Amino acid sequence: MVDTPTTRNRLRKQELGTNTNTWGDTKLNEVLDALDQAMDGVESIALTGSKTLTTSNYSTADEAKNRVLKFTGTLAAAAEVIVPSVEHMYVAVNAAGASVTIRTASGSGVSLPDGYAAAVYCDGSDVFNGSPTYLSGAVRISGALQVGGKIANVSAGTAAQDAINKSQMDAAIAAATTSSTAGTVKVSSTDTTNRYLGGAAGALQAGTGIELEVQSPGGDETLHIRAPRLNPGAFFLATV
Repeated sequence: MVDTPTTRNRLRKQELGTNTNTWGDTKLNEVLDALDQAMDGVESIALTGSKTLTTSNYSTADEAKNRVLKFTGTLAAAAEVIVPSVEHMYVAVNAAGASVTIRTASGSGVSLPDGYAAAVYCDGSDVFNGSPTYLSGAVRISGALQVGGKIANVSAGTAAQDAINKSQMDAAIAAATTSSTAGTVKVSSTDTTNRYLGGAAGALQAGTGIELEVQSPGGDETLHIRAPRLNPGAFFLATV
Protein backbone atom coordinates (compact mmCIF):
# COMPACT_ATOMS: atom_id res chain seq x y z
CA MET A 1 0.00 0.00 0.00
CA VAL A 2 1.22 3.51 -0.86
CA ASP A 3 0.82 6.87 0.89
CA THR A 4 -0.17 9.80 -1.33
CA PRO A 5 0.30 13.61 -1.09
CA THR A 6 -2.51 16.12 -0.78
CA THR A 7 -3.02 18.38 -3.79
CA ARG A 8 -2.15 21.81 -2.43
CA ASN A 9 0.49 21.43 0.27
CA ARG A 10 1.76 17.92 -0.44
CA LEU A 11 0.88 16.52 2.99
CA ARG A 12 0.99 12.76 3.55
CA LYS A 13 -2.30 10.86 3.28
CA GLN A 14 -1.68 7.46 4.80
CA GLU A 15 -3.07 4.41 3.16
CA LEU A 16 -5.33 2.28 5.35
CA GLY A 17 -3.34 -0.29 7.29
CA THR A 18 0.11 1.23 6.60
CA ASN A 19 2.84 2.63 8.83
CA THR A 20 2.17 0.29 11.73
CA ASN A 21 3.85 1.56 14.92
CA THR A 22 5.11 4.69 13.07
CA TRP A 23 1.79 6.43 12.35
CA GLY A 24 1.98 8.82 15.28
CA ASP A 25 5.72 8.86 15.94
CA THR A 26 6.82 10.15 12.56
CA LYS A 27 4.01 10.32 10.03
CA LEU A 28 1.48 12.37 12.01
CA ASN A 29 4.10 14.74 13.39
CA GLU A 30 5.46 15.19 9.89
CA VAL A 31 2.01 16.32 8.71
CA LEU A 32 1.62 18.70 11.66
CA ASP A 33 5.00 20.32 10.94
CA ALA A 34 4.09 20.76 7.29
CA LEU A 35 0.73 22.30 8.21
CA ASP A 36 2.49 24.67 10.59
CA GLN A 37 4.81 25.71 7.75
CA ALA A 38 1.98 26.18 5.25
CA MET A 39 -0.01 28.36 7.63
CA ASP A 40 2.71 30.73 8.87
CA GLY A 41 6.08 29.78 7.41
CA VAL A 42 8.41 32.54 6.18
CA GLU A 43 10.90 31.64 3.46
CA SER A 44 13.73 34.05 2.63
CA ILE A 45 14.99 33.48 -0.91
CA ALA A 46 18.11 35.24 -2.24
CA LEU A 47 17.53 35.80 -5.96
CA THR A 48 20.31 36.02 -8.53
CA GLY A 49 17.87 35.64 -11.41
CA SER A 50 14.63 33.80 -12.16
CA LYS A 51 13.84 30.81 -9.96
CA THR A 52 11.39 27.92 -9.65
CA LEU A 53 10.38 27.21 -6.06
CA THR A 54 11.31 23.76 -4.80
CA THR A 55 8.61 21.28 -3.81
CA SER A 56 8.85 18.10 -1.78
CA ASN A 57 6.07 15.68 -0.88
CA TYR A 58 5.42 15.34 2.86
CA SER A 59 8.50 17.34 3.85
CA THR A 60 9.11 20.83 5.24
CA ALA A 61 12.05 21.07 2.82
CA ASP A 62 9.61 22.70 0.41
CA GLU A 63 9.90 26.42 -0.42
CA ALA A 64 6.45 26.57 -2.01
CA LYS A 65 4.66 25.39 1.15
CA ASN A 66 5.45 28.63 3.01
CA ARG A 67 2.89 31.40 3.49
CA VAL A 68 5.39 34.30 3.25
CA LEU A 69 7.97 34.52 0.47
CA LYS A 70 10.61 37.18 1.07
CA PHE A 71 12.82 37.83 -1.95
CA THR A 72 16.25 39.27 -1.22
CA GLY A 73 19.42 39.79 -3.23
CA THR A 74 20.77 42.37 -5.67
CA LEU A 75 19.02 41.69 -8.96
CA ALA A 76 20.40 43.63 -11.92
CA ALA A 77 17.20 43.10 -13.92
CA ALA A 78 13.63 41.92 -13.48
CA ALA A 79 13.21 38.27 -12.56
CA GLU A 80 10.47 35.65 -12.28
CA VAL A 81 9.58 33.23 -9.49
CA ILE A 82 7.65 30.16 -10.62
CA VAL A 83 5.27 28.60 -8.10
CA PRO A 84 3.42 25.26 -8.39
CA SER A 85 0.15 25.22 -10.33
CA VAL A 86 -1.94 24.44 -7.26
CA GLU A 87 -4.23 26.57 -5.12
CA HIS A 88 -2.22 28.50 -2.55
CA MET A 89 -2.12 31.90 -0.85
CA TYR A 90 1.17 33.79 -0.50
CA VAL A 91 2.36 37.05 0.98
CA ALA A 92 5.19 38.16 -1.29
CA VAL A 93 7.79 40.67 -0.12
CA ASN A 94 10.22 42.01 -2.71
CA ALA A 95 13.57 43.29 -1.41
CA ALA A 96 15.62 41.90 -4.29
CA GLY A 97 16.63 45.13 -6.05
CA ALA A 98 14.38 44.78 -9.14
CA SER A 99 10.81 43.84 -9.96
CA VAL A 100 9.80 40.20 -9.48
CA THR A 101 6.92 38.48 -11.27
CA ILE A 102 5.29 35.64 -9.35
CA ARG A 103 3.58 33.22 -11.71
CA THR A 104 2.97 29.58 -12.60
CA ALA A 105 4.93 27.92 -15.39
CA SER A 106 2.12 28.62 -17.89
CA GLY A 107 0.75 31.87 -16.43
CA SER A 108 1.54 35.59 -16.68
CA GLY A 109 1.35 36.24 -12.94
CA VAL A 110 1.72 39.40 -10.85
CA SER A 111 4.65 41.82 -11.14
CA LEU A 112 5.81 43.14 -7.79
CA PRO A 113 8.08 46.24 -7.82
CA ASP A 114 11.19 46.32 -5.67
CA GLY A 115 10.46 47.51 -2.14
CA TYR A 116 6.80 46.44 -2.12
CA ALA A 117 4.75 43.61 -0.63
CA ALA A 118 1.45 42.11 -1.75
CA ALA A 119 -0.90 39.26 -1.01
CA VAL A 120 -1.15 37.01 -4.07
CA TYR A 121 -2.90 33.74 -4.71
CA CYS A 122 -2.73 30.90 -7.20
CA ASP A 123 -6.01 29.43 -8.42
CA GLY A 124 -4.32 26.36 -9.85
CA SER A 125 -3.54 27.92 -13.21
CA ASP A 126 -2.03 31.36 -12.59
CA VAL A 127 -1.16 33.87 -9.85
CA PHE A 128 -3.36 36.91 -9.15
CA ASN A 129 -3.27 39.96 -6.90
CA GLY A 130 -5.17 39.18 -3.70
CA SER A 131 -4.46 42.46 -1.90
CA PRO A 132 -7.48 44.37 -0.55
CA THR A 133 -9.26 46.68 -2.99
CA TYR A 134 -11.98 47.83 -0.59
CA LEU A 135 -11.43 49.23 2.89
CA SER A 136 -14.52 50.30 4.82
CA GLY A 137 -12.76 52.28 7.56
CA ALA A 138 -10.12 55.00 7.88
CA VAL A 139 -6.65 54.17 6.54
CA ARG A 140 -3.37 55.72 7.68
CA ILE A 141 -0.25 55.62 5.50
CA SER A 142 3.06 56.48 7.15
CA GLY A 143 5.13 56.56 3.95
CA ALA A 144 4.79 57.94 0.43
CA LEU A 145 1.67 57.10 -1.56
CA GLN A 146 2.05 56.42 -5.28
CA VAL A 147 -1.12 56.32 -7.36
CA GLY A 148 -1.15 54.83 -10.84
CA GLY A 149 -4.63 56.11 -11.72
CA LYS A 150 -6.92 58.94 -10.70
CA ILE A 151 -8.20 59.39 -7.14
CA ALA A 152 -11.99 59.37 -7.46
CA ASN A 153 -14.90 60.39 -5.19
CA VAL A 154 -12.82 62.64 -2.91
CA SER A 155 -14.99 64.38 -0.31
CA ALA A 156 -14.56 68.15 0.08
CA GLY A 157 -11.74 68.99 2.47
CA THR A 158 -12.60 70.98 5.59
CA ALA A 159 -9.47 71.04 7.79
CA ALA A 160 -6.20 72.77 6.89
CA GLN A 161 -4.48 69.39 6.42
CA ASP A 162 -7.25 67.87 4.25
CA ALA A 163 -6.94 67.20 0.53
CA ILE A 164 -9.32 69.13 -1.70
CA ASN A 165 -11.34 67.89 -4.66
CA LYS A 166 -11.65 69.28 -8.20
CA SER A 167 -14.79 71.27 -7.42
CA GLN A 168 -13.03 73.08 -4.60
CA MET A 169 -10.00 73.78 -6.78
CA ASP A 170 -12.17 75.15 -9.59
CA ALA A 171 -13.96 77.43 -7.13
CA ALA A 172 -10.66 78.68 -5.66
CA ILE A 173 -9.25 79.48 -9.11
CA ALA A 174 -12.42 81.34 -10.08
CA ALA A 175 -12.41 83.33 -6.84
CA ALA A 176 -8.76 84.38 -7.21
CA THR A 177 -9.03 85.43 -10.86
CA THR A 178 -8.81 89.14 -11.75
CA SER A 179 -12.12 90.82 -11.11
CA SER A 180 -14.36 91.86 -14.00
CA THR A 181 -14.23 95.41 -12.56
CA ALA A 182 -11.67 97.43 -14.57
CA GLY A 183 -8.54 98.31 -12.65
CA THR A 184 -9.07 95.77 -9.89
CA VAL A 185 -6.44 93.16 -9.10
CA LYS A 186 -7.11 90.35 -6.64
CA VAL A 187 -4.28 88.85 -4.63
CA SER A 188 -6.51 86.50 -2.69
CA SER A 189 -10.04 85.14 -2.99
CA THR A 190 -11.35 87.97 -0.77
CA ASP A 191 -9.13 90.92 -1.80
CA THR A 192 -10.57 93.51 -4.22
CA THR A 193 -8.04 96.29 -3.62
CA ASN A 194 -7.82 98.79 -6.51
CA ARG A 195 -4.36 99.75 -7.79
CA TYR A 196 -2.55 96.94 -6.03
CA LEU A 197 0.63 97.68 -7.96
CA GLY A 198 0.48 101.31 -6.88
CA GLY A 199 0.77 100.26 -3.25
CA ALA A 200 3.67 98.00 -4.11
CA ALA A 201 5.42 100.83 -5.96
CA GLY A 202 5.21 103.16 -2.97
CA ALA A 203 6.70 100.54 -0.70
CA LEU A 204 9.58 99.72 -3.04
CA GLN A 205 10.85 103.11 -4.12
CA ALA A 206 11.40 104.68 -0.68
CA GLY A 207 15.14 105.37 -0.17
CA THR A 208 16.28 103.23 -3.11
CA GLY A 209 16.77 105.82 -5.82
CA ILE A 210 14.50 103.77 -8.06
CA GLU A 211 11.46 105.48 -9.56
CA LEU A 212 8.30 103.42 -9.94
CA GLU A 213 5.19 104.49 -11.80
CA VAL A 214 1.88 102.70 -12.23
CA GLN A 215 0.26 103.26 -15.61
CA SER A 216 -3.36 102.56 -16.56
CA PRO A 217 -4.75 102.22 -13.02
CA GLY A 218 -8.26 101.99 -14.41
CA GLY A 219 -7.47 98.97 -16.59
CA ASP A 220 -4.63 96.45 -16.87
CA GLU A 221 -2.02 97.97 -14.57
CA THR A 222 1.54 98.39 -15.84
CA LEU A 223 4.44 99.02 -13.46
CA HIS A 224 7.28 101.16 -14.90
CA ILE A 225 10.61 100.83 -13.09
CA ARG A 226 13.40 103.40 -13.72
CA ALA A 227 16.87 103.42 -12.18
CA PRO A 228 18.29 106.86 -13.11
CA ARG A 229 21.60 106.39 -11.29
CA LEU A 230 22.40 103.43 -13.53
CA ASN A 231 20.83 104.46 -16.81
CA PRO A 232 18.42 107.44 -16.81
CA GLY A 233 16.72 106.21 -19.97
CA ALA A 234 16.21 102.62 -18.88
CA PHE A 235 12.72 101.32 -18.19
CA PHE A 236 11.67 97.87 -17.07
CA LEU A 237 8.08 96.89 -17.52
CA ALA A 238 5.95 94.60 -15.40
CA THR A 239 2.34 94.17 -16.50
CA VAL A 240 -0.65 92.78 -14.62
